[in-house]
Amino acid sequence: MPLLHPNKTFELKNMEQYLELCTLIEEQLEMVCSEKTRASTKFIINEALDNALEHGEFPIKIEFSNHLDKKELLIRVVDSGNGFLGVQKMELIRKKGTDFLLNEALLNTRGRGILMMATMAKAISYNNKGNELLLVIAN
Repeated sequence: MPLLHPNKTFELKNMEQYLELCTLIEEQLEMVCSEKTRASTKFIINEALDNALEHGEFPIKIEFSNHLDKKELLIRVVDSGNGFLGVQKMELIRKKGTDFLLNEALLNTRGRGILMMATMAKAISYNNKGNELLLVIAN
């Protein structure tokens, strides 16, 4: 695994930059993720970015912090929107569990992204405003 700076931040200012950003993120993941975790990490980031695009506002920042000593990758996604009730959503997940809630939402076409992220990530949390997501990925 090549050496890299412990922190790397990407900023998406408009939709025209989206495909370029996806390529840059994929290159970053190749540097910081094991082959075993790369696909799930890419899914998690795509879901977080899609949520920020759909519910937030530009600019959207994605920050990677690679903690080699802990074998963890921290990913922070921040948008400039008003946020949503992320803390309450996480409390519901803690109370009922991801398996129960995923089963409940099985036939829904929407509303499963956060549950999927919570299943794949080591930890997931939102700030009180709901416009900042912190993901901890075991690597």
